[in-house]
Amino acid sequence: MPIQLVRREGKKATLCLVVENGKNRFEEFMKQLRRKRRDLAPRLTATLKWILANGVPSNNDYKFKYEEKGIYAIREGQARIYCFFGPKGELCLTHGIVKKDQRAKRADLNLALRLKRATEQSEKRTK
Repeated sequence: MPIQLVRREGKKATLCLVVENGKNRFEEFMKQLRRKRRDLAPRLTATLKWILANGVPSNNDYKFKYEEKGIYAIREGQARIYCFFGPKGELCLTHGIVKKDQRAKRADLNLALRLKRATEQSEKRTK
């Protein structure tokens, strides 16, 4: 499965969108969010712009939470964007969800972990 990273440079941080086989789950999530949850989309966009301008928040920040095995969640209301740190320190966004439960679903964490591993393997092949 070919993995591609689409980079978005900021003053203090770089965000990468993980694209697998031409599928950008993050962009699909944001499009859906703009249609269905107009209250969350602008707030989430503002959070991502803040990260680009100011850098990644510390793990103890409410909006940036460590989940497990190198996977983090950017939080805004009920919305979550799963991400990990790439090989050059960039923040790689895998996909997003709107949570309905207190805990993260195993399937969402597994998807983020799978994309993280695939990205790491892809980076090793290109070296």
